[in-house]
Amino acid sequence: MRPRKVEDIVATLKLRMQSLVYGRGDRLPAERDLAPELGVARSTLRRALAVLEGEGYVTRRVGSRGGWFVTDLAQPIAEWQEAMRVRLREVQDIIDYRIAVESRAAGLQPPAGPMISCVACGAPGSHCGHCPAHRRRAGRSGVGGQAACARCGVPLPHHRSG
Repeated sequence: MRPRKVEDIVATLKLRMQSLVYGRGDRLPAERDLAPELGVARSTLRRALAVLEGEGYVTRRVGSRGGWFVTDLAQPIAEWQEAMRVRLREVQDIIDYRIAVESRAAGLQPPAGPMISCVACGAPGSHCGHCPAHRRRAGRSGVGGQAACARCGVPLPHHRSG
């Protein structure tokens, strides 16, 4: 058995708990059901659950209504908060770096104009959010044969139909 396999299962189950697939107080599926779902042997799953129990993510109850249950996550939250407190200077350095890099990167982007991505297909669009492929001739509703968006009918200035 590879130790990595246990780590993968731990990571998968943590992700499910963090994304609330398994919420606080929820019972995890039975080992006989969860092991095949994760593609591992039950013994491997049990090792992963033991790791999660040690980290405070799950607790085991014995009996007819027993099984593995998600805790209130107080221990993992407290450990995370302590780690952030200890590494506060590193976190602040990362934030400062991101501000410097991202503000510089924002200056390299083309100036904002009326063109935006088409909400229908993602192509460069216009002020209404639709690209030339979704425009039609406005006809009587348009002013002077002005083009309009085929989806919403918003007049498209500077785009005359031919």
